[in-house]
Amino acid sequence: MIDIDIDRALKTFLDLVQIDSPTYEERPIIERIASEFETLGLPAFNDCTGRDGAGNLHVRLPGTRPDLAPLLLCAHTDTVEPGRQIRPVVRDGVVRTDGRTILGADNKASVAALLEAARTVVRHNLPHREVDLLFTWGEERGHAGAAAFDASRLRATMGVTLDDTEDPGHITVAAPAYFSILARFIGKAAHAGAAPEQGISAIVAAAAAVGRMRLGRIDHETTANIGLIRGGTARNAIPGTAELEGEARSLDNGKLERLVAALREAIETAARDTATQLELTIKQEYAAYRWPESETIVAEAVAAVRRCGLPPSLRVSGGGSDSNTFNEKGLRCLNVAIGMKEIHTVNEHIAVDDLRKTCQIATSLITG
Repeated sequence: MIDIDIDRALKTFLDLVQIDSPTYEERPIIERIASEFETLGLPAFNDCTGRDGAGNLHVRLPGTRPDLAPLLLCAHTDTVEPGRQIRPVVRDGVVRTDGRTILGADNKASVAALLEAARTVVRHNLPHREVDLLFTWGEERGHAGAAAFDASRLRATMGVTLDDTEDPGHITVAAPAYFSILARFIGKAAHAGAAPEQGISAIVAAAAAVGRMRLGRIDHETTANIGLIRGGTARNAIPGTAELEGEARSLDNGKLERLVAALREAIETAARDTATQLELTIKQEYAAYRWPESETIVAEAVAAVRRCGLPPSLRVSGGGSDSNTFNEKGLRCLNVAIGMKEIHTVNEHIAVDDLRKTCQIATSLITG
C-alpha cells in the first residue's frame, strides 16, 4: 500500500478550493500550481491559451524507469458557478461547503492528488516512469483547454484524466460524443395589449421547437436535453427574440448524427411555421471513445487500482471529460473516478478517504 500524507493532501485541497477559478478565470489557480511544482524543482509551462494569462499548465516529471512507457496524467482547473468565495468545511470525514457554493472537488481534488503524488515520488525518491502532468483550463466549456493544447509537447502517447464521480477504483473505458445546440429565434416585438396582432412571438417559436423534440433518455446510449431558455423583455410585450441552448450525446456516432438531424429539423420547422427568423449553431464539442479491456491504457489503470488494494471496475459513462478530446488528438486516454459527489451543486462533497485513495491511485500510476 502506498503511504500518502493525507493531512498535507487535504490542506492542499482546502487551499485550492478557496482560490476562485470559474471557467476563463483560471490564472490564479494556475499560478499557485506552478509555484508548488517549482518548489519541487519541476518547471511548469503555461501555454497561455486561455484568457488573461490563464492556460494549460504542463509539467514534465523525468522518469527513472525506462521499462515503463511515459504517461499523461490530467486534471482540470476551472469550476462551475456558483464557485466564488468557497468556504470548505470538514465534518465527519467529509469535505463540504457552507451551502452557498459548489465545493470544487470537480476537479481540484484531482489537482491536489496529482500534486501530492508528485511530492511523494520526488521527496521519497521512488522509481517511476516519465510523466506529463497537465492541468487544463476550460474543461467545463466543452474541454476548451484540452482542445487548445499542443499535444506534440507530450512524450506520452497514452494517459489518464482523473475526473469521474464514481468511487475510486472505477475506470471509464467509454464515454459519449457531444453536440451543443444554440438556436436564436427572431420574431417581432409589439405591445401585448394594444397591438398583439403586430407581433411575432419568438417564445412561441421556441416552445414549438421544444414541443417537436424528443428529449431525455433516448436509449441506453443516447440522451438529449434543452437546458436553457432565454427570451422576452416584459410580460406585457410580445417577445421579439428567444434562445434555446441544449445538447445531444451518444456512445454511437450514427445514432447521434440521426438525433442531431432530428433536433435540427424540429428547430427549423418551428421557425418556418411561426414566421420567425432563425440563427442556429450546432457544433460537435468532442467525439466518443471506447477502449477494450485488452488495451494497454486499460491494463495500466487496472493494475494501478489493484496496487492500491482496490477492486477495479470498468464502466461506460454518460458524460465526457478531457479524455475525449485527447483521444481525438491521437492519444489513448481514459477517465478514472475520484469519489466526488453531487458535483455542480451546492451539495457537492468528497470523503477525505476518497481523496486519499485518489492520491494513492495517482502515485501508483506514476510508479508503475
